[in-house]
Amino acid sequence: MRGRVCGICGMADGQVSKGFYGPDGHEIKNPVSFTHSWVLSAQSCRDNSGELCRGRSSSRVSSDVLSVERVLQCLPGCSPVRTTPITVGFNCQQAGDSEVTSVHNHSADLMETVQAHLGCSCNAQCS
Repeated sequence: MRGRVCGICGMADGQVSKGFYGPDGHEIKNPVSFTHSWVLSAQSCRDNSGELCRGRSSSRVSSDVLSVERVLQCLPGCSPVRTTPITVGFNCQQAGDSEVTSVHNHSADLMETVQAHLGCSCNAQCS
């Protein structure tokens, strides 16, 4: 299994000095963002867990900006009951660019602190 396993505990290859790698293989510098990248997303808001939101936008910038790391967000119809600030890298994209394939391959153009949702409360009508 050595070198064939990946996950939050590493690659099982004996290399303790390697960086943090998310489930999609990109390196993550921040340990909190790394941990969030391995959280499984919920299938519905009744699961009472979060969704991994890759397209988180920055409120300070007027162009299209995408986070280069995952940010935990509650599903639609749910509200956060517990949050934590995390610093996330953002990549600037040309406004309206329809060819954004993998923003994770891009370097961060700016860093900003956003709120990651650690706990969510969902209403009864949510499905």
